[in-house]
Amino acid sequence: MWLIIRMGHCFIKLNNLEKAKLAFERALELDPKCVGALVGLAILKLNLQQSEAIKEGVQMLSKAYTIDSTNPMVLNHLANHFFFKKDYNKTQHLALHAFHNTENEAMRAESCYQLARAFQVQEITTRHFSIITKQHSMLLPHLCCLILVLDRCIFIEGIRKMAGHRGVGAQGNEDSGNPFNQ
Repeated sequence: MWLIIRMGHCFIKLNNLEKAKLAFERALELDPKCVGALVGLAILKLNLQQSEAIKEGVQMLSKAYTIDSTNPMVLNHLANHFFFKKDYNKTQHLALHAFHNTENEAMRAESCYQLARAFQVQEITTRHFSIITKQHSMLLPHLCCLILVLDRCIFIEGIRKMAGHRGVGAQGNEDSGNPFNQ
C-alpha cells in the first residue's frame, strides 16, 4: 500500500497529476480507509481551485479525519481550510493538535505557520501570546516564525498609536473592510 502512495507522491513531483490521481485511487481500491491516499486525492482536488473540487477535497479530508483524527497532515490541511473559512479557533485547535501528534520538524513548522496566521488575523498580542505559551510550553523551540509575526503585529500597532490613526488605514480609509483588522 505505502509503495502505491509513494508512487503517487513521485508522480506529483514529476507533475504527472493524472498518474498521481490513479495511484491514490488504486490505493483506495485496495484499502478504502487509506488516509494517505485520501489526503493525496484531497490535495489534488484542492489544487484545482474550483468550488466543486474544493468541496470534494474537504469531504475527503473530513473522511480521513474520521478514520484517523490524529494524523498531522490531515489536521494541518483542515487547519488551512478553516483559516480560509475564517474559523480561527478551529484553525488553532487543529494546528496545535497536529503539532502535538508529530515528531516531524517540517510538519511542526507547518503547524506553527497555521497558528501564526490565525494569531495574526486575530491580533493576538504579546500578553495573549505569553498566556498561550505557558499553556503550550512544548511549542517554544519551534515558534520562530510565530514570534516574528507577533513582533510585526505589535510594531504596526505601535506605529498606528504613535501616528494617532488607530482604526484608519494609510489612505485615511477605515480598516473595517480589511479581514486582518477584524
